Amino acid sequence: MTHPLLVSFGLTYDKKFPLILVVGREPNNETVSDKSFWHYDFNTAKNRRCAFWNTAFGLFGLYNGLRASQMKELFNKNQSSPIVFTDASPKGIKNSVANKKAIRNTVTIEELTEHIDAIFVNENLLDRIKLTLLSGLEDAKYDTFKTLFKQKASEKNILIKEIPFLIGYNSKKIKTLINDKDIEVLRQVFEEFNNNN
Repeated sequence: MTHPLLVSFGLTYDKKFPLILVVGREPNNETVSDKSFWHYDFNTAKNRRCAFWNTAFGLFGLYNGLRASQMKELFNKNQSSPIVFTDASPKGIKNSVANKKAIRNTVTIEELTEHIDAIFVNENLLDRIKLTLLSGLEDAKYDTFKTLFKQKASEKNILIKEIPFLIGYNSKKIKTLINDKDIEVLRQVFEEFNNNN
């Protein structure tokens, strides 16, 4: 089985407003990336409780005067969202797996390079990304991904911020890492999202 490379909400891919790219570790499943661009839906019963997504929405909303639930209402109203998600690994791992490190260690440099190249292949989409949040990638296992990703991102002048894993108990720690430049970008993206819908 496979999973998409990038996921966005609603008609986001068809719009022109700027984007925030959120990079997690890997999907919570036993699939591999098929390099496709697909969609996420936070309205289903299962996805409504996705802590990773909700914390990302809440962080974006924090600097724009809205709670996560209000952000989702706005996204639903506009049938689009400035937040796009992808992962640092092309291989999914179920949360129930105790030794995730063993599986993460099977990802080769060649697979990572191919994975990152696939993320950066869509020029139109990449030109819209103003900030990338690398979430929960502190482990040394992700150093190769981060090095390769940052090289590509620098060519596109994409701002990168490394933050802890997006989950509620990390919120205070994440806030301490968000600086004035990051806040400026988060607000600009929100403003253009509102003005272009």
